[in-house]
Amino acid sequence: MFPRGTYFGLLSANGPANNIGPHVALALSLPYSITLTNEAWAFWRENVDDGVYGVPGSLLRPGDAQQGRYLGWQYEGFVSWKADRHVTLTASVGYFDTGSFFATSHPGNNITYAAGWATYKF
Repeated sequence: MFPRGTYFGLLSANGPANNIGPHVALALSLPYSITLTNEAWAFWRENVDDGVYGVPGSLLRPGDAQQGRYLGWQYEGFVSWKADRHVTLTASVGYFDTGSFFATSHPGNNITYAAGWATYKF
């Protein structure tokens, strides 16, 4: 009912246009109102003659068939603690490992992301 607003995790290294992105997720509820969530994606370009786009639809990198289809894979892990009915503390770490497309479309750097936040619900 209330989606996160991100297509492929918080890292969002690429958007939904020209993208094939299978996804698997596992959530585990632990004692003391702690939740662990792990998510993984793999990304390929749907059309090898087209580029890679960001979440709002802007072109990140132009592309052609010579650059390969595989964009890379992404892992993201979360740990959340619901302190009470109003406050939740969350930490996240993400990693994007670039594939063959980015190896020929420089810079092809991997991305590491970490964040923490508090949520207060009225």
